[in-house]
Amino acid sequence: MWLCPKCGVENVDSSAMCWICGASADGTQYPATWSEPDRSSPKARAAWLPKAVGVPRRFAVGKLMAITTLYAAVFALLSSVGAHPLVFLSVAIFVTGIGLAQALLFGGTKPRMASILAGAVLGFTMSCTALCLVVGLRPQLGWRDPWILFEFFMCFVIGAPMGALWGYLVGGLIAGLFLSKRPESEDTPKRGANPSVAPAPDGPPTNRTVPPE
Repeated sequence: MWLCPKCGVENVDSSAMCWICGASADGTQYPATWSEPDRSSPKARAAWLPKAVGVPRRFAVGKLMAITTLYAAVFALLSSVGAHPLVFLSVAIFVTGIGLAQALLFGGTKPRMASILAGAVLGFTMSCTALCLVVGLRPQLGWRDPWILFEFFMCFVIGAPMGALWGYLVGGLIAGLFLSKRPESEDTPKRGANPSVAPAPDGPPTNRTVPPE
């Protein structure tokens, strides 16, 4: 047994450092080899957060079959309720646009934001397209309707927010098809370890030994 010169606690002979304060028998204080991760900046915090799942730019044949099954299920549901062919086309364009946005926008790193942005754009575009079709069916007024600008404005006010909401929901459904455990690379920081702290140098072990009873 030896007494710690710093705090006076007894330690077993097999322990190279005090289990209370971390000092050695000659009073040398060894620095800790682990500290709290640096979360002071958004970039540092993002390194410790789990990556959002989205549509990758390359995927296996199994995922392609899952996507095909999703389209088949959606089209079967629309067919069962007797939807118009334009509804089939609109749904296909919307779902495909959300998937492409997740894979292409922001380098594929922000699938949620990409889904919301693409949904808002598609919602506004599809609302304007529907309005143009309705205007074309009104030969008595057509584009001479004094309310036409207000109607396009309402397409933006209603279509964009609703498209963003549906884009988020559809994006979550699509991302669910790609929820699989991806192997971590050597550069990926592991939880419970701080990548900014260098490994401990050669010397006495830094783990604290439980004192004998």
